[in-house]
Amino acid sequence: MKKAPVLNGKTGRAMPKGKPWKKGQSGNPGGRPKKFSTLISDAIREQLGEIDPKTGMTYASVISGKMLEIIASQLEAGLLTREAIAFWKEAADRTEGRPSQKLEIDDQRGRTADETIDELLDRADARAKSLAE
Repeated sequence: MKKAPVLNGKTGRAMPKGKPWKKGQSGNPGGRPKKFSTLISDAIREQLGEIDPKTGMTYASVISGKMLEIIASQLEAGLLTREAIAFWKEAADRTEGRPSQKLEIDDQRGRTADETIDELLDRADARAKSLAE
């Protein structure tokens, strides 16, 4: 009886037996392809850095000025909604990248796990008592 070939789950094609590449040969010589979204972001960033001939400012400066005008007018008219704020935040995140988050790490070396757990439980008890009052 003939064995069924092993199929790749993503493509459905038969997988070759053994090692498909020669020793030292890369299975992906071109590397990971650039994502389409990265290509668009790169093109947008490049255009934002160009100078607007009408104003002599970069397109990024012109756009940010208009954005601030729109936000101010919406705020004055009482029309600044959560959705509008989310839009502006998303636009900034897409063009500038998200701001880095700083984490505070309490160094617990030099203390045993039991000591650390006891302190955390004491803090939790104190917080519960203060909230109950």
